[in-house]
Amino acid sequence: MTQPLDLTPAPMKRSELTKEFNLRKKDYVEKRVSHSDIAELIDTGWTVEREGDKKTVVRKRKAIGDRLEDRFWCALYKMGYEEISPGHTFNILVSKKNEAPLYKQVDVFAKDAETVVVAECKACQTPKRRSLQKDLNEFIALKGPMANAIRKHYPGFKPKILWMFVTENVIWSKPDIERARQENIQVMRESEYRYFSQIVDHLGTGARPQFLAEYLKGSSIAEMEGVTTPAIRGALGGNRFYAFVATPEQLLKIAFVNHRALNDPEGAPAYQRLIQKTRLKQIAKFLVGGGYFPNSILVNFKDKPRFDLLENRDGWPVQFGTLYLPSKFKSAWIVDGQHRLYAYGDIDKKRSTDHLIVVAFEKLADAAEANLFVTINHEQKRVPKNLLVELEGELKWGSTDPKERIGAIASRLWALLNGDNGSPFYGKIATPGLKQGSDVPLTMPEVKQALVQSGLLGTAAVKGKHYAPGPFTGEDDKGTLDRAGDALTAYFNLLAEASPERWSKGKPGYLCSNISVGGHIRLLSALIAHMQSETKQDPHQMEGIELIEQLESYLTPVIDYISTAPEEEYSKRFKPRFGSGGIPEHFYKLCDIVATAAPSFSPAGLSDWRKKATEDDMKYADEAVKRLQTVVHDVTVTILRKEYGDKYLTKGVPNGKILEKAFPRQIEDAKKDEEKDLDVYFDLLDFKDIVEHKQNRGLFKDVFNIEMAGDKGLAFNLRWMETLNNLRRVAAHPAGRQYKPEDVEFLRWIEGELETRTESLL
Repeated sequence: MTQPLDLTPAPMKRSELTKEFNLRKKDYVEKRVSHSDIAELIDTGWTVEREGDKKTVVRKRKAIGDRLEDRFWCALYKMGYEEISPGHTFNILVSKKNEAPLYKQVDVFAKDAETVVVAECKACQTPKRRSLQKDLNEFIALKGPMANAIRKHYPGFKPKILWMFVTENVIWSKPDIERARQENIQVMRESEYRYFSQIVDHLGTGARPQFLAEYLKGSSIAEMEGVTTPAIRGALGGNRFYAFVATPEQLLKIAFVNHRALNDPEGAPAYQRLIQKTRLKQIAKFLVGGGYFPNSILVNFKDKPRFDLLENRDGWPVQFGTLYLPSKFKSAWIVDGQHRLYAYGDIDKKRSTDHLIVVAFEKLADAAEANLFVTINHEQKRVPKNLLVELEGELKWGSTDPKERIGAIASRLWALLNGDNGSPFYGKIATPGLKQGSDVPLTMPEVKQALVQSGLLGTAAVKGKHYAPGPFTGEDDKGTLDRAGDALTAYFNLLAEASPERWSKGKPGYLCSNISVGGHIRLLSALIAHMQSETKQDPHQMEGIELIEQLESYLTPVIDYISTAPEEEYSKRFKPRFGSGGIPEHFYKLCDIVATAAPSFSPAGLSDWRKKATEDDMKYADEAVKRLQTVVHDVTVTILRKEYGDKYLTKGVPNGKILEKAFPRQIEDAKKDEEKDLDVYFDLLDFKDIVEHKQNRGLFKDVFNIEMAGDKGLAFNLRWMETLNNLRRVAAHPAGRQYKPEDVEFLRWIEGELETRTESLL
């Protein structure tokens, strides 16, 4: 009887992986088909990529589960794993000897000289809670048989196995997370994947030590057992240090950089900026050319290392001895010099035996470690504001200064919400160093400031020397963190669930943006104060979620508006306007909605805002009418000059009466030496006549053909010019005339339309 294969199909060797990588790195699949099959394929989601004489190439976006699996596979490939599973039907034998063969299908398998990765990939189309209990139980039950099959397939090889669940859009339950942790199953969610994918793009194979450090932290490294180096031991600033030399290969195995992009909760403080690819290439080029570094790499040993004393002379500030380098993953944290070290990760392996000067502190306190980083880097290269604000949550935690205390709670709270995939803010706050798209619309300084200024976490009273509790204040700072986190999650979940599409759009949706989040935080504070005044309830006696539940009756009009308002109406109301006041403006607009159902709700400043809003609208309308007339003139003349050249007036203005009417005005100005081009004296309706003439329509159709309500079926739509001309009369003769709210809305709309259409012309 033929023995069943332990791994099938057999993992591919490094030399065989390139073709597979080229297929997997794309987020879509392609195929060549006959022209006659195209219509049927288009109906099932395929799109035409390019047409040939005989065949057509069509493509289709991969299913989200396949995309996740392929992306993780590609990350391992770029890390330099020597063997990786082929295809999507890789299996590991789990049945016992003499039993009928039984296999466990595994999504991704990879092997290098020290480790094996066995990964399950789970994805949902949109973020949602999903129980993984069944999947975890099956995986856990088969870990032992899978490990046996792996060892049998690789005789004599005793790898460390990374059991992993890689997920996308899966909101893990706390019991599932705890179950995975207890069974030593590593969980990689979107934030971790996003971080490692960029680390891989920057470091290539040099990213593997960082990956292993994160998921094998605390595990021993056989090759590092008993590795020693001559060293001196001393003290700086009351902290013990060691100075020695080590090879890049040795340091890369034990080192780790806790970047803000990863924000490992067990690794606070995470202060390093993400490695810059261009800087890394420059250093690598310098090294390949024979360069070396005379300055030291600065690290922090997380555990006390073994140091065998060789000589100790009285009165000397240092001792000489033999240092045993740490032999565990993630045991030496890079405080300074990450680029110098990781530049070795993807160059000629012969250079891995170079020697680097290292200064290592022993168990330096977290805050001291981060402060040292800021001190070193502040003078060399300005530390980003985002990073400094995030660090407040760690460096200022427990401060007796009320302002620092409140700021630290706010910073840490946002960092936690950003990293919690059960939070509506998961992955929404920009991380220094990472490329951010429209799906990451928030910035730490802005949301932190909004929360601090709201007073929800407390205020600094009595000339800033006394801490006055706020609605979210708990028994201690940790209690405040928990209450505030629960309340903000519950509140903003209501918004996100009211319109998932608007929330996911980020800034373009005008719901999940710095201004909107700040406005809603102010609204939340005002509503709590109103509820307390109306019902005499004490918010401190309620849990965070309970507090939001008590406010839902006031919030109903806001939630309804978010969920039902047409896109155009919502945009008109909440799209920020230059100089409009940002967060306060957004806040008062929200208050206006709440007050429709609760007239007694009138926070300080609302009545003044309503009056000012009316005045501002009138001022805006006057200025907009002038701007729009200028735009119509400039665009028309620009297009006519482009089409007719210097004779744009004689050839481009078909109606001679327009010219005849303008001449006397030009002559009057000429008498005063103030003569301008003749077209300056055209009226708005003159331009309408020029634009809509049959010889010019084609020139202006893409710019001025703007459809208003009721214009359906018209070939050319210029009624908006007539409306604008009527409003021009209000500006010209204000006595007894006034703009209506719908006039202001029209002006905002047409100005936006023209801005988009004429951007390339003006």
